[in-house]
Amino acid sequence: MHTKIAQYIKPFKKSNSKLKKLELIIAEEATSLGDCLRIVGRENIITYEFVLISGLTLSNFNLEEVFKLHLEKKAQDKTYIMTSIFSSYTNEYNLRCSYDDSVVIYNKNTKQILQNESLSNGYGGKLQFNSK
Repeated sequence: MHTKIAQYIKPFKKSNSKLKKLELIIAEEATSLGDCLRIVGRENIITYEFVLISGLTLSNFNLEEVFKLHLEKKAQDKTYIMTSIFSSYTNEYNLRCSYDDSVVIYNKNTKQILQNESLSNGYGGKLQFNSK
């Protein structure tokens, strides 16, 4: 699959100066976005701001605005490391698998994520809330 992606982006990299710096990093052992982040951190692959997008993502939001917001928040708080984007939608056309369902618990005032759990992890409808 990754060779098809590499072949697909190759002409775009040649024709667009902004995309020339685009680097495809393949982590076949990764099974989640968390795994990808651990690999990037462990291998010290990226030492600057970057965007990590799930391969199953469909969106129409302005990524430039999200990135700008992330940089503004990071300037205010040096411990700010990640901006996550969540969206809900109806699945009337079966655009996603049921294993994509998750529960996100966040502080309404600070918008800080307190817990994010995939419902595909065998919880049987019960989640343990980490109150620490």
